[in-house]
Amino acid sequence: MTQPFRVEWSEQALADWRRLSIDDAKLVARAVGSFPREGIVIATSPSEYLLLVGALAVVLVIDGDVLNVDRVRRA
Repeated sequence: MTQPFRVEWSEQALADWRRLSIDDAKLVARAVGSFPREGIVIATSPSEYLLLVGALAVVLVIDGDVLNVDRVRRA
């Protein structure tokens, strides 16, 4: 199956992601890469979603076929 979205990470999201443990970073990367099939997804607006991965929350913004990873933080 092909990826339905092209994923782009903001500089802030990359900085947040790099501060995670290796295990958490892998979980987040896998969940983002398989969005919306992994993790818990909450729509916060028509184009913004909160992806819950364990104790982490990933803020995602969809723009057409682009999935923008905006932030990664503790839930």
